Amino acid sequence: MILYSFICFGLGWVLDDCTIYAHEGLKKTYQSSVYALSLKDNQWKKVGDLAQGAGYGVSLTYQGKVVLIGGATADAPLKTVQTMSYDGKDFTLDK
Repeated sequence: MILYSFICFGLGWVLDDCTIYAHEGLKKTYQSSVYALSLKDNQWKKVGDLAQGAGYGVSLTYQGKVVLIGGATADAPLKTVQTMSYDGKDFTLDK
């Protein structure tokens, strides 16, 4: 099986065995829930909530914290940077 992936005018497509999957045209939803993937048991776990639903942001780790950068809400782009801390059990959104 050959898998091709390409971008064309903002549409993302994957061609797999003569089938094209397009993700454009779907209703966008913005989530406030934050999830983490456990590599021990390969399960997703809800670890926190953002102040508002958002999507399309960037997340990374820095100095033991998760940094959430930008994104968008249903109404406008976000120009925020937020951090989350982890105490060994739970994540909390820093104030």
